[in-house]
Amino acid sequence: MYIPPEQYATTPAYDLLQAAAAGFIGFDQRLIHALVDDPDRTLDDIIRFGQDVLDPDLMTDLVAIFHHLNTPQAAPFYVEAIRRYAEEVPDQITEAVVALGAPMLEPLLALYAELPEEHGADVAFMLAALGVRDQRIFDLLLDRLEYEAGDGALSLSIYGDPAAIPHIERILAEVPESDPNLRHELKSAIEQIEASGGLAVSPPEPFDVFDGIPEKLGPHYGMLSQEQRLMLLEGTPPEIRAQAAATFRNEEVSRPIRDRLSQLAKLDPDPNVRGRAWESLANDADEPEIRRSMFEAARNGPLEERTGAIVALASSAEPSEELFPLIQELYDREPAARAKAVEAMWKTLDPRYRQYMIRHLDDPDPEVRHHAIHGIGYLGASSEAPRLIPLFEDDDFRHDALLAYSLAAPTEVTRGRIKPLLRRIEQLAGGLTEEEEELVKDALDQRLALHGQNAVFSASGSEVQSDAVHKVGRNDPCPCGSGKKYKKCHGM
Repeated sequence: MYIPPEQYATTPAYDLLQAAAAGFIGFDQRLIHALVDDPDRTLDDIIRFGQDVLDPDLMTDLVAIFHHLNTPQAAPFYVEAIRRYAEEVPDQITEAVVALGAPMLEPLLALYAELPEEHGADVAFMLAALGVRDQRIFDLLLDRLEYEAGDGALSLSIYGDPAAIPHIERILAEVPESDPNLRHELKSAIEQIEASGGLAVSPPEPFDVFDGIPEKLGPHYGMLSQEQRLMLLEGTPPEIRAQAAATFRNEEVSRPIRDRLSQLAKLDPDPNVRGRAWESLANDADEPEIRRSMFEAARNGPLEERTGAIVALASSAEPSEELFPLIQELYDREPAARAKAVEAMWKTLDPRYRQYMIRHLDDPDPEVRHHAIHGIGYLGASSEAPRLIPLFEDDDFRHDALLAYSLAAPTEVTRGRIKPLLRRIEQLAGGLTEEEEELVKDALDQRLALHGQNAVFSASGSEVQSDAVHKVGRNDPCPCGSGKKYKKCHGM
């Protein structure tokens, strides 16, 4: 269940972690403070929770927390984490283990004996870096040198015992000149041991558990079911209600959820909540009662509410002419809502708005630019499609540009031309990930649908009727630019 941040300090750490694991609260600095500021109160709960962690992201978060606490009680958790990633242990785990030092000696030795030899390199490296002199470590590292000379020499150089030099020199004498890389690794290991003077490894760098962690983060809505998100519409702060309401955009919802969204849109005291609720009712914008209420909000509501109602009406199957002056007024008179105005423009699929997409394709506001890129695609501004190609190299806009280019690239729109277009996009983009390929294929199928033709890549291949393409369907690329289908994406 959702836990307000002001209650974190008095909530058991186990309950906080469960809520974070379920997606009800975000893993932000407020949560970490509640977990680490009073370890006498929280450590037992953190250890108990860590025994059953399976999610890789949550595992990473717990490693960071244990690294910060740097307690010997974390040793069993570290061993389990290493065992899970034995083939290639992430650096974050290695650094946390090494920071703990001597308390990890016996657990690591036991784990090394358990693992197959081919999976032991990372554990050997950690043992070498603990800063502990122990004959068992030295003997183990010599075994690694015999098994895999390069990795073994590296670990011995970290361990720093001059007694290793003759062993490395013997291996070096056996390596032919035709293997310069290995010879270089062995020579470098010898030089490093000599330079260290036999001293133990340097102490680890200070670790900042808050580095890269956002100060505030809301629930992970993508992890929550519709019923769980519905719960967040009651008794939560306005920003949570607004974000939760927005996650229902373009989802098929039950009548009770739709009724709750309608109630929220009409009665919630916060205009942003009302606006986001209107957006999530876009699929019902053609129902007379909802439509009347939307137009009332679009004409007379506060700005945040108006934007939601206007975007919802623009997303309807048949945007009416009375909507267009409202979009224009929003664009002309409300600079703070420019992104929402451009979004509403392209969602109408009305070609009269192409000029605005072209105008804002290089807009300094990333949200405005985001929607302008989508507008180039959905409004078919083919002459501007080449301007999207450089954005394939921009991580912030790559997904947007791939989607839009797929929809607008100059070509004859026939089923026979779509597969060659896919290959051309892949070449221009320097290759596509699996997710990106799905995005492009969905967009190309949607482009065929917009021209009344059967899909090429979807499983059904059934023809999409022209009167259905004015809405972005649940299986279409999500305009938020996530690269996922609408049905898998829970809002921007």
